[in-house]
Amino acid sequence: DGSHVLVEIAPPQTVIFDGEEAWLVIGRDIEERVRLQEQLAMADRLASLGLLAAGVAHEVNNPLAYVLNNIEVARRQLTLLGPSAESSVQALTVALEGVHRIRFIVRELLLLARSEGDNIGPVDVRAVIESTLSLARPTISRVGTLVTELEEAPPALGNVARLAQIVLNLVSNA
Repeated sequence: DGSHVLVEIAPPQTVIFDGEEAWLVIGRDIEERVRLQEQLAMADRLASLGLLAAGVAHEVNNPLAYVLNNIEVARRQLTLLGPSAESSVQALTVALEGVHRIRFIVRELLLLARSEGDNIGPVDVRAVIESTLSLARPTISRVGTLVTELEEAPPALGNVARLAQIVLNLVSNA
């Protein structure tokens, strides 16, 4: 059909064919092997990315804990001063919301990065989809609009990390 085929060629051999000397060249289709090697390389990159995400998440969690604590202490102390400190209390309240959002993102990154091997059990599919999409939404919003309509579903037998990775791949490639 004119399509290209990736082959591996064995060294040519001289043979007798119909009484004449001829070259025998054997080629083996290696498209499937190349495809599997590419999948393996992608899985390796994803595993490395998962380790990186887990490391970053743990590194962010430590300073995040003391920032969260200090903002909360300052907000409580300013609240005692009354109405004169209302704008400062409001600013710290907004900062607390931001810190809680960062903590949520870190927790979701850890969930996504966690390598659970073949740990299969009941999975709340809707919760996994929602948490994965919450991580992907900022990236997706740069190139398109994501609209979700999720209904309640019974738990499914599976692996949380793998399901999250599938959802992320589907949405990223859509």
